[in-house]
Amino acid sequence: MVDGAATLTTVQHGLLYAGYQRARGCNMIDSGAHFYNTYETADGEYIAIGSFEPHFYRQLLERLGVTEAEFPEMDMARWPQFKESFAALFRTRTRQEWCEIFEGTDACFAPVLSLAEAPRHPHNVARGVFVEVAGVVQPRPSPRFSRTDGAIQRPPARPGEHTRDALADWGIDAGRIERLALAQSLGRDPRASRETLELWAAWWRDLLLLSGRGDGPVVNVDRLAELRSLARPERLGQSWAAVRALQNAAAQIEDNVNPRLALEGLLLKLPRWTAEEG
Repeated sequence: MVDGAATLTTVQHGLLYAGYQRARGCNMIDSGAHFYNTYETADGEYIAIGSFEPHFYRQLLERLGVTEAEFPEMDMARWPQFKESFAALFRTRTRQEWCEIFEGTDACFAPVLSLAEAPRHPHNVARGVFVEVAGVVQPRPSPRFSRTDGAIQRPPARPGEHTRDALADWGIDAGRIERLALAQSLGRDPRASRETLELWAAWWRDLLLLSGRGDGPVVNVDRLAELRSLARPERLGQSWAAVRALQNAAAQIEDNVNPRLALEGLLLKLPRWTAEEG
């Protein structure tokens, strides 16, 4: 992510080296330019323009009813003044009225849409940009290719839907999985309670190995949340000490507060807890 974010700033670094990069909010694409900005409309909505190239800029001015003599594009000293003038112009009409004025032009104009509005915009509808899966409207996968048009395969999993698959993926044998499933609450059957604690113990040991010299373990947040849900009284029989310690350790690991100490403390206590539950 850091590498990708840095790559996105390549142009800005080039401009900085060439001496074109000024203070924040004074450059072409960071709200400094009047022709590359967002503006509020008469109905409290917003529009966006990015009419940098001369051809696009001329169409923008034409639809606004002004001339380039009044608004020379690269007169940077007057950009703040031009922005105020543009803001006043765009406040004279509603967003929809401006959409109708700029329809069919190459002025690099677009309405600013809400998440609810975007799927209904005619352009997005025509391209099939959004789809509905299991009652949820969401972006269609991209990029799309002629031979391999992406598609959403299934809706998100419901809690517990893939518990058996997850346990099998972690190396738990089918018999133990079946006993855990039959116990339902994982706390009514002593063997299930013991196996729950053993699952925690194995996972903590893995984390401890990952923590190396004590710099903090590598935590899979989704798996931590699922295992953390096991640390409830109804799932661990009468082992109240286990419940409190597991919940506390999960919180410490999640917050990266003394994670190695929390892990080592758990590993010292888990043999006693599993013996009690057995």
